[in-house]
Amino acid sequence: MESPVAALTIYTGECSKQKKPVSLTVFGSAIEEPGFVTSQRARPLRVKSSAELEEEMLAKIPNFKARPVNKKLQFCLCHKEAHHICHKEFHFATDERISRPNSVFDILDKLSLNSESCHEKPLPRNTAPNPFNLRTEVCIRRTTSLKPKTSRNEALKRRSSVMEITQKMIGDEKARVPKANPNPYTSDYPVVPPKPEPKNCTKPESFQLESLVRHEDEMPREMEERMGMEREGAQNRLFKAQPGSNSDSSESKKARKPLTEIQEFNLHIERRTVEGTDFDQKIKEMENQYKRYRDKSEAAKMVEEERFQKQMRKTMVPYA
Repeated sequence: MESPVAALTIYTGECSKQKKPVSLTVFGSAIEEPGFVTSQRARPLRVKSSAELEEEMLAKIPNFKARPVNKKLQFCLCHKEAHHICHKEFHFATDERISRPNSVFDILDKLSLNSESCHEKPLPRNTAPNPFNLRTEVCIRRTTSLKPKTSRNEALKRRSSVMEITQKMIGDEKARVPKANPNPYTSDYPVVPPKPEPKNCTKPESFQLESLVRHEDEMPREMEERMGMEREGAQNRLFKAQPGSNSDSSESKKARKPLTEIQEFNLHIERRTVEGTDFDQKIKEMENQYKRYRDKSEAAKMVEEERFQKQMRKTMVPYA
């Protein structure tokens, strides 16, 4: 027979392996773990693997439910042969009305300098012109039909005048279009001025810069200072054995400074006395300055009074 304590330890070990909450029963009483607030905030003891997460996601997906087949579609007649689709091109009425685009050569002919608007071929129009039958035109036709036939000379004159007008219009149209005319051929050669005589090359002259001279003077001095510092450093690095002192150890001891420094008391009375003496001195200087100003003002006042008295005496003597 195993003791109850041993059985309890074995049971707790198995529960810890299974990673499940432990519920102990000893002698019929259940031992529950205390519910701490910190245990609720704590992170889980073990992180789930990717396989476990995938299994959970697959478990959450709802199961597929097949819908019943529609009997109308199931038992309908179907053609076993494959359908061949014949593609038809769209045919618009606007394509028939719109004329074909001009070729590139026609566009280049229009852009040339010798192109003339009178030689351009008009676009073929499918619609035939239907002029308005106005009453005025009918009257003119009737009047012209009633006139007698002109002679041959008048017809030739009219034809020549029409030809002149058309030639003039064509000439004006040609004049408006600029044409590139080549330069006239001439046997005269252009007068080329003679080539000037070459000048002598300028010889460079040496010049002395003050900064260069100062630099040349300072460089050896800096070199000497650097060499001296290096020699001193090398000499200081050399070890020299110092002879031992035969004097007493008491004499070689250094005078030690006291650990505490004695500081005097900074009394307010001393500071006030110094401030009082400074204040008294300033008051005395101000009194002396005021006294000098007062003496000057009194002397100036006396001089002004004497001058006024002299002036009054001069003016009052004749009247008296």
